[in-house]
Amino acid sequence: MNGARLALVLLAATSFLPAQDLKEFEKRVTEFTLANGLHFTVVERHDAPVASFHTFVNAGSADDPAGETGLAHMFEHMAFKGTESIGTRNWAAEKKALQTVEDVYDRIDAERNKGPKADQSKIDYLGMQLKEAIDVAQSYVESDEYTRIIEENGGVDLNADTSFDYTEYFCSLPSNRIELWFLLESQRFLHPVFREFYKERDVVQEENRLRNQPGSSGELWRDFVASAFEAFPYRNPPGGWPSDVDSLRRGMAQEFFEKYYVPANINIAIVGDVDPAQTRRLAERYFGPMPARPLPPLIHTVEPVQDGPKTAIVESRNQPLFAAGFKRPDQYDKDDPVYEVIALILASGRTGLLYTGLVQQKKIVKASGRDTGDAMKLSRDKITDISHKLIVMLKKSRDLRFKKDQNDARLDIVKAFTEILQVEEKADRAARDKVRSIKRDIAEGSEEWDILQKRYYSEELKKYGIDTSK
Repeated sequence: MNGARLALVLLAATSFLPAQDLKEFEKRVTEFTLANGLHFTVVERHDAPVASFHTFVNAGSADDPAGETGLAHMFEHMAFKGTESIGTRNWAAEKKALQTVEDVYDRIDAERNKGPKADQSKIDYLGMQLKEAIDVAQSYVESDEYTRIIEENGGVDLNADTSFDYTEYFCSLPSNRIELWFLLESQRFLHPVFREFYKERDVVQEENRLRNQPGSSGELWRDFVASAFEAFPYRNPPGGWPSDVDSLRRGMAQEFFEKYYVPANINIAIVGDVDPAQTRRLAERYFGPMPARPLPPLIHTVEPVQDGPKTAIVESRNQPLFAAGFKRPDQYDKDDPVYEVIALILASGRTGLLYTGLVQQKKIVKASGRDTGDAMKLSRDKITDISHKLIVMLKKSRDLRFKKDQNDARLDIVKAFTEILQVEEKADRAARDKVRSIKRDIAEGSEEWDILQKRYYSEELKKYGIDTSK
């Protein structure tokens, strides 16, 4: 459905421009496709000496193989781990060490696959061998070298994202560093190295625990989508089901890459202070060597017709949260833009009909949900991003040096935020229970309710050593 959204954004942006401006814009757009099928869109904008790069892979969590949910999302985490020449102290030795990890893991899986006859003591012993093998492989890693190269050359906004239908990678660099981007990005696709795979798998599991704590909005959303789709893989969370993620292997990632990360399944957009002719030459030089491979098969699962409403209920002592969804055609349907406009009219922030009608006028719901305005109320969806930014900030400090692996440090940050949020959940529940027991006649969500809840919430946090007044 992203094509329709993009079309509407472009329509909104261009509807206020004279016709000749649109024609001028079209003159700055160049498209070409390499012999291997990789497509490029180049837009010239010479307002500043900067170029932005966006690599779009037409594969997302809906393409996860059965029993391997969360695999597409792993590529977001593995994106900038480096190549055979970047991010390693000794690739030949690291390659052998990585294979040793897989060999030990194969023996663990072989024993586990015996089911009830599996020898748990043998599995535990092999588990210790696995940890030792991972530590050896880690000793050859030059952590964050890929990211450091980008940043030292003026790069910003290096990141990745996974959706149901796609995975995207993006960053911006000074325009005199365009060839550097071509070199680095092409090497990621020509010579991928899935180093630190199992460490990142642990990070993904921590993210899942964080987002889907019992009674949380994340748990509600996960169950909401899983209930809405009976057969189509949209029912699976992009981060994967925890039991599947626990079993993900590096070899699975390699197979997924070879199947979906083929040139004809990738689109690259470059916008900024660039020369289209030079860009094409660089594309041919660096991405041309990627071998052409067949497009991956389309998903053949068809969602059964829904004959009536479906409901998902998550029991929680937190403030009630309601979500409603309606199935709509895909982006190729002629009515898809109509549904997009309806969504914008109903729910475009504070100007949407739902907000103005239910929040401002009738005052029967709160658009801000459980937020009381406290600094302690952090969005779970932002915590991973916060951990990345903290690591980057600490790396730049001349007064601080890491005494442990940076991935371990990032995982510690995520865990610390998780503990804070768990304390916050307990304090919030206790505060709400106290308001209900003392002031039963006050309507939940009213101004008086919010004042009391905030007061009791602060009192509860003090029991955990957190003083919000400071």
